[in-house]
Order: sequence, then C-alpha cells, then structure tokens
Amino acid sequence: MACDAAAPLYPLLGLLFLIMAGSALGSGKPTPEWQISEWINGEGTSLAELRGKVVVIDFFQLWCPGCNSFSGPLMRRWGEKYRHQIEPY
Repeated sequence: MACDAAAPLYPLLGLLFLIMAGSALGSGKPTPEWQISEWINGEGTSLAELRGKVVVIDFFQLWCPGCNSFSGPLMRRWGEKYRHQIEPY
C-alpha cells in the first residue's frame, strides 16, 4: 500500500535527480567521458561517437509504476514525432 501512495512522486524524484546531476556537472563544462561496452540489442558506443547528436538516456525500472506510466509513453511519443530524425540504439 505504501508503495502505491508514493508512486506519483517517482517522476518528481527523477526530475530532482536530473536537476542535481546537471548542477553537479556545471554549465559550460564538457560531459564526462563514458563508454557502453554492450547494449542488449547491439554493440556498444562511447560518448565521443555520439558527439554532436542529441542523446536521450532513459533510466527506468519495469516494476516502477511512475516509470511505466510516464517514461514509456513519453519515449513512444518522441519516437513517433521525431522518427525521421533519430538513430535509435
């Protein structure tokens, strides 16, 4: 029951995390380098290979009610809207 009551807070907590992460990086500073060695559906990549492109990283859990009700539909809408401009990984 307590988990269901907290579900509306998940998107807010995610937004708070992103704001804090953004302020920790600082404006105008380069993004730290990272490397993904392997995706579930393909080869890995690095941030350097994606330079100059918009990168959206969606962190979610299947058990998270807020993630399932917010993140999934949002990614689908963006995918439909920008389908001719994206290179999904």
